[in-house]
Amino acid sequence: MSIAELPGDVLIALRESEGFTSYREFASTLPMDDSTLWRLEKVKWGTTPKKWSRRVERRDVEALVSSGWIKRGDAWWERFRTAFSWQHIVYRYGERVYEGSGESLRLLEPVWEEHVLALVEATVHRHLLKSSPASVDKDPSDDGSQALAGKVYAEVMLRLSTTGFLLAREAKGPITPRFERTRSLNEILTLDQQAESAYMRTLLLAMEWAQEVTEEALDDEQ
Repeated sequence: MSIAELPGDVLIALRESEGFTSYREFASTLPMDDSTLWRLEKVKWGTTPKKWSRRVERRDVEALVSSGWIKRGDAWWERFRTAFSWQHIVYRYGERVYEGSGESLRLLEPVWEEHVLALVEATVHRHLLKSSPASVDKDPSDDGSQALAGKVYAEVMLRLSTTGFLLAREAKGPITPRFERTRSLNEILTLDQQAESAYMRTLLLAMEWAQEVTEEALDDEQ
């Protein structure tokens, strides 16, 4: 599992690595004022949404790109991507993430790739049906759906793997009982933001990410 950190931690690390001891100085190089940067840097590991003015957003990272401090796809970019995943988890579960000295595996548990794929395909197909009711009779495996599902699957898998919540196909050792692992994924699709086990909570998290990425991809196509 990668080091758990939130976007504010990455912002501070980036600023300090470039020799800026003051957030005010660093803000002067960005298209944002120093009070905004100060608030964003408060979104750090160990804090909860109650302490945040708002979450760090993609547009904030784009400000770093436009200012030349990072590039899409570089190490800093990827570090922010993982931090956004943790921010989502902390935003969803709050202080519970830090209980037991930060042992968030008590809340979440690595899930199997096969379940993630099935969940992503179901989520994508459901969104396509909502956006185009006329497609209700279409095969969910058609080219358009599969292409979108592949894109969403890759992103969700990345988020799960970088946060340490993905089991490889060949993983061994103590795992969730077979009954849990083979429960119908339809239950996840109908859950009202709640889940009774760590395994199911992780699948619910994967579904939320799949929904987010699907909506962004569909918006980009419009």
